[in-house]
Amino acid sequence: MENEKLIREKILEIAKLNVYLWQNGGTTACPVEFERLLPLQAELLSKFGLPPYRRYCELFNYTKIPRAQTINKTIAQLHKNAQEYLSKDVLTREQFLEASIHSAMSAYDVMIELGVNPHIYTTFIYYRILINKKAGVAKVLKILDFVNKDELLNNIGIISYCKKTAPEYKSAEKALRAVEIPYLKEYLTYIRKLNRIQTQPKTTQDENSHEVPF
Repeated sequence: MENEKLIREKILEIAKLNVYLWQNGGTTACPVEFERLLPLQAELLSKFGLPPYRRYCELFNYTKIPRAQTINKTIAQLHKNAQEYLSKDVLTREQFLEASIHSAMSAYDVMIELGVNPHIYTTFIYYRILINKKAGVAKVLKILDFVNKDELLNNIGIISYCKKTAPEYKSAEKALRAVEIPYLKEYLTYIRKLNRIQTQPKTTQDENSHEVPF
């Protein structure tokens, strides 16, 4: 592992970004800072042999610049998490995906472990297709690997949120028709329903929720 001093410097760098996000409206209001934060967290966690799971990234969710004692506690927790994570039995990707069904892991963390982009479409496939037993583990893994391409997921994102009259919508739709994305019709039905829900007046409980409702 790198020198403890460098680890502390990286934690402070991440802390400053998180504090900035906290003070300035969060990830939606500060997308540039958020995009800088993600690889920094992933890089630091990798020094401990950890994947960028959400629960590990949350160790850096500081609301003020941490003191030396707080950083010491964070480092100690990272070492503890690394020991637990690295001591687990090594599973194949299929075995891991099967085990995740009966665990409390988030779809985000499952995708990270599988090396799949935690896109809303891949999350949909996990919750609505795998968890609801509409397809088995082998088929779902094949779908996830098939769509795990930046261009495909970008096009799915475009037809999810852009208006049908937008020029980029038409080109994205045409590209997706050529490759026949599995469960795309079901996904679009879901996402349009979700978009309607999100445009409705929010309650206090809704505003405090950061999870996609599946």
